[in-house]
Amino acid sequence: MMKRLLAQKGIEFKEVNVDEDATALEELKAQGYRSVPVFFSPDQDPIIGFAPNKVKDLVLS
Repeated sequence: MMKRLLAQKGIEFKEVNVDEDATALEELKAQGYRSVPVFFSPDQDPIIGFAPNKVKDLVLS
């Protein structure tokens, strides 16, 4: 759902599948994240989970 929302809003993103990338999974765990999706933006705190309102804020910023 998050991937579809980002695409609809025209936000570029790189998808990393933690089921296929054990290193990425360990990096997320080391940072304290326990659920996906996690969306990192250089201009904002990470968005954790499906959060349409936060994506809207990202588009408006």
